[in-house]
Amino acid sequence: RIIVEIKPLSQTNKPTMRDNRWSKETWTKNVDKWMSAYKFAKEHNMSFAIVSENLHVQKITEEMFENYIQQFKNK
Repeated sequence: RIIVEIKPLSQTNKPTMRDNRWSKETWTKNVDKWMSAYKFAKEHNMSFAIVSENLHVQKITEEMFENYIQQFKNK
């Protein structure tokens, strides 16, 4: 069993200082959703993945989850 989030590839990368406000707010919202989805999946013996255009699949691992948390805290 797997939970899948479908997002444009551009929304799966942390924005830079040059990026506009919308990109930064979207990143914050997405990371919050991803953390919740990852925790839910883990608690229910499931996996969580993000899929983007060209069927790029990124399965979220424990290490990636921790990196998202650190990036979110350092924004």
